[in-house]
Amino acid sequence: MPVGNISKNVFAGDASSTRTWDPRSELAGLTSLRGIAAIIVVLFHMEGVVDRLGFDLMLGPFGGVIENGYLFVDMFFILSGFVIAHVYGQKTFPDAKSYRRFLWNRLARIYPLHLFVTVVLVTTRLIPNSPPVFNDTNTPASLVSEVFLLKSLGFHDPFTWNDVSWSVSAEWFAYLLAPVILVVARPGRSSTRVAVGVIGAAWFGVALISPDSPLPDFVRHATAVRGVLGFATGVGVYRLHRGGLVRSMALRVVAFPLTLVSIVALTSFDVHDVLLMVAFSAFIVATVHAPDPILRLLDCKPLMHLGTISYSVYLLQMFALLIFQRYLTAKPSHYWEGVSQGSMWLLIVLFIGGLVVVSHLTYRTIERPAQAAMRKTFDR
Repeated sequence: MPVGNISKNVFAGDASSTRTWDPRSELAGLTSLRGIAAIIVVLFHMEGVVDRLGFDLMLGPFGGVIENGYLFVDMFFILSGFVIAHVYGQKTFPDAKSYRRFLWNRLARIYPLHLFVTVVLVTTRLIPNSPPVFNDTNTPASLVSEVFLLKSLGFHDPFTWNDVSWSVSAEWFAYLLAPVILVVARPGRSSTRVAVGVIGAAWFGVALISPDSPLPDFVRHATAVRGVLGFATGVGVYRLHRGGLVRSMALRVVAFPLTLVSIVALTSFDVHDVLLMVAFSAFIVATVHAPDPILRLLDCKPLMHLGTISYSVYLLQMFALLIFQRYLTAKPSHYWEGVSQGSMWLLIVLFIGGLVVVSHLTYRTIERPAQAAMRKTFDR
């Protein structure tokens, strides 16, 4: 989920020692990471569309990553907590005004595009010969939840209207609880240990409740739990990272490839989703501490821009998926039997490319101007 632009190097000082924290700096590589995660989520949904068509899409060595792409939303939550803990550093929101400013700034980041997408979804149903505005799934009550960011509380199926917007609501509840989480995981060796212990126990409890399925029902439907827990994990991992989790140059060199391989390996086997949360957390820390050649690759302009517009990519994918599905189903099913893997992948790449182009436009015309306008409103 959106946490702002988080590129550039964060730390100053000797790379082999604990680095000096600079609240004005940004976290190397993490903006690009967010963009890549958004594309993986889109690929997960597109693969599902192709699979329902009966086409066996060859996914190669990263097949497990794509088939478990829904979990990369949890990487967004962990990234969000990690970055918020960095940006706010020692702050614990000492007064009501600073807390209100924090919430308003976060709302300015997530709400304008969310509201725009919701309005477009409703408006398209008002066009003649379109499906009815309301049905058994998209009810008036679920529309209220959509508009007021209540979708993650579990009052109804979270996959209504814009299917992926449940995570926006979950992120909002994480922001509401951010001061409490930051205080519990405040800087300090003992408090960090306590916070990480509590977070670890919570994930362990999730695994115990649902040992044979990815996530228990209360996490899958009351998704605010999922968002808050992921956000808290990011805060706890940041505190460990600030405590000198990665010190030596040798560890920096091997940590990034090892954690990347662990994610690919874990998604290739039938393991509990909670293990991926551990792998994601380690991968985020390894990315921040990655050697310069890897950071230069992650900080290249195309990946950086993809990360910058990733929120648009994520929220607008619903439209791309609907068009993609209608294009595929417009042709008879036997048509796709003779289509090659290369042709299908080319079609997927073209649709994702179109999604990226539209996302660039919505970022420039909706996200950024609305965010600036809302922040000015608060200052006035």
